[in-house]
Amino acid sequence: MLRFALGMVFFLLGMMAKSQTISLDFEATGTAGHLDEVEVVNLMTGSRVSVFSGENLLLGAVGVDCQADKSTDIVVSADGAAGGCDIAFWTNRPGYVFLRISDATGRLVVDEDRELPRGQHQVRVSALKRGAHKVHLMTPQSEHTHWIRSDKSSSASHPDVTWISINDKNTGHQKSSVALPHAVGERLLLKGMAGEMVHYLSLVPEKDSILVFQFVACVDGDENHYATVEIGGRLWMAENLRTTRLRTGEVLLEVQSNTTWRDTAMPAYCWYQHNAHHQYQYGALYNWYAVSEAGFCPAGWRLPTDQDWLALEKEIDPAIDVTSATGWRGKDGALKMKAQQGWDILNGSNQYGFSALPAGRRSNEGHFNSLGAYAYWWTASSTDELNAWSRYILPDYDYLYRGNFSKNYGFSVRCILVGD
Repeated sequence: MLRFALGMVFFLLGMMAKSQTISLDFEATGTAGHLDEVEVVNLMTGSRVSVFSGENLLLGAVGVDCQADKSTDIVVSADGAAGGCDIAFWTNRPGYVFLRISDATGRLVVDEDRELPRGQHQVRVSALKRGAHKVHLMTPQSEHTHWIRSDKSSSASHPDVTWISINDKNTGHQKSSVALPHAVGERLLLKGMAGEMVHYLSLVPEKDSILVFQFVACVDGDENHYATVEIGGRLWMAENLRTTRLRTGEVLLEVQSNTTWRDTAMPAYCWYQHNAHHQYQYGALYNWYAVSEAGFCPAGWRLPTDQDWLALEKEIDPAIDVTSATGWRGKDGALKMKAQQGWDILNGSNQYGFSALPAGRRSNEGHFNSLGAYAYWWTASSTDELNAWSRYILPDYDYLYRGNFSKNYGFSVRCILVGD
């Protein structure tokens, strides 16, 4: 009996530990003084929510009420005797809600909009003229059209429309909490957004905290803005570069001919298979002569050296203990760097927000291959006059490869903040 009682005590203690609730607040620093939104993903379960200004994140055990799981249905309840209807709806994000009501002839009798916070809302419509009416409501995440009939002989010149917000959690100056299912030890990836700037954080929460997003401008010569991520105390670009010009405005040479690509010993770039649409997902492919140019990376950023990549690898994969080794090294660094979607074989866990995608390559002979399967990046470190260090990921391996390639290959590029 004593053994059973002790077992129950340990079981309950374990359940209490797993059901620990943690509150996270968010702040912005650097170029942005505010946060528009934070998208949060539980990398273990895939659950996700968005947190907006004036809200905090409440992490709890699996089964906790989650804002993202609330119904997005719009329910219209007709009230013919009152000459109108009640419309109930939930908004998952703040934004404008549009209400349009027209009569059977198509004449618009109600045309209103409201900027509403996230939450449960209701619109009450009455005093519509007798007859059929089409009700159309559009929220930030859904829209609904519904026909109703008014049996009321209304003499009012305009219908009566009342907007009601049901804020059961917002009282006074208290922040509303957005809940996310979470168990002790599960890692979160957080995407902070402020205007055109995006910054990622990755962590395993252990206690109530205020998380600070460090926003640093990362804008290339084409005015493209890039997401950034902090890994091991350093800021990296969280997506591949896609600039077609230096910061000075000088346009880089775009090479399509295989022969020209092979023989070019000057800065050049291309899109995979010459399809410019690939830039938005994968970025551009550059020869090493382009990435060695001053002013190639966004202002305040530089091309990472071989040593910068080594530091990144060791932070992500502690099994890399012989940093000077070439070839396949470590245990699972590539798996942790790969995005959770987008790979033909073996998606990654993206534990640190690096979000590696298989952009493929262009060989030193000018041929394209490996889109959807391989990812390659240049370093700033040359090994000799014709070759330079690089990193790459293959689909069937959990670790990264360190090797040197001809400077005429076309690889992807990530930049790192100057001073890091």
